[in-house]
Amino acid sequence: MNESDQIDAKRGFIGYFDLLGYKSILTNNHINKSIEVVKLIQKILEEQQERVYRAGTITGQKFCDYLVYSDSILVYNAFPETKKEQHDQVAIFQEFCAAVVSELFWAGLPKHQVVKNVVQKCG
Repeated sequence: MNESDQIDAKRGFIGYFDLLGYKSILTNNHINKSIEVVKLIQKILEEQQERVYRAGTITGQKFCDYLVYSDSILVYNAFPETKKEQHDQVAIFQEFCAAVVSELFWAGLPKHQVVKNVVQKCG
């Protein structure tokens, strides 16, 4: 393996949220109701992202990113270099995840969640 083939490892967090019963909601409801549920999930994520983004601009930290695929939500971020920035980033990440879990719960969308500290391989 030469130098250009090496992959740098970055430490960070990953949060995985699986919406329980999502496929059942889509299967057992009219298309309009299914669209409402999808829009509600998007709205919850966008509102929480905006709220936490404002907190991130105060501390100078980048907001953690997320990806939605079918009935799964993946939230992720990499750690900054300094300890203080790491603590700020973890607080932002935890705040976002907790707010999403709470909003999904109050919207009647049960979920299974896993949040881990991981080493992510980045190319």
